[in-house]
Amino acid sequence: AHRAVLYAIAVIGPPASQALVAGLLGLDPVILRAHIAHLVAAGFLTEGDTGVAFRHMLLHDTAYAMIAPPDRARLHGEVVRLLETGADPTRPEPLPETLALHAQEAGDTGRALDYWIRASNAAIYRAAGQAAIAFARQGLALVDPERPESALQEMRLQLSLAPALMAQSGYGAQDVGRAYQRAHLLSERTGSEKARLRALLGLWVHTWVAGRLGESLVHSRALLEIAERTQDNALRLQGHGGV
Repeated sequence: AHRAVLYAIAVIGPPASQALVAGLLGLDPVILRAHIAHLVAAGFLTEGDTGVAFRHMLLHDTAYAMIAPPDRARLHGEVVRLLETGADPTRPEPLPETLALHAQEAGDTGRALDYWIRASNAAIYRAAGQAAIAFARQGLALVDPERPESALQEMRLQLSLAPALMAQSGYGAQDVGRAYQRAHLLSERTGSEKARLRALLGLWVHTWVAGRLGESLVHSRALLEIAERTQDNALRLQGHGGV
């Protein structure tokens, strides 16, 4: 039983709340408390206000490596379920990047991608550009073209990555152009007009700042075409500004 508690804490990651450990193992909280007290006294764990953790990261890594891969994936999947259903009262709103990592390790790629998209967008909202880039790229690394929904998920990740890169490296940076270009291609493939509009606006600004005025003009005309079709006066003004 002590070993199971150590494995659960290793999978959850530090600091692990006792409520989440109890839910993951199906243990009575009183019994779990006795196990944790023993493991703290034995020098394996430390206990703080936010939960329990291994006394040293080497202990954590060793315990995690001892879990058989199928069991590890199952436990990560169960952590996602518990967090989604609010089983941890100390963390009513788990971070999307936490859920993304657990879903990824559980082998639930679709769910992991959805959470990486949320994590990247949330990071943009709080002006954490480096985190937004890192989360988008972690999601992009999981994209499998064979999955039917991968084009839509990749498009959303590219549209998170592009503005974060723009804030970090400037409007004319090559990485910005590549992200918007890929998003534009995927928007046409998925038929998402809203995403196509965002990608075109990004490409228009990117190519104009980069001095590629011929390309910028093409994007402006595409924006005007959409504006005329949708009777969007604000977009019509932007399109005329580019022409």
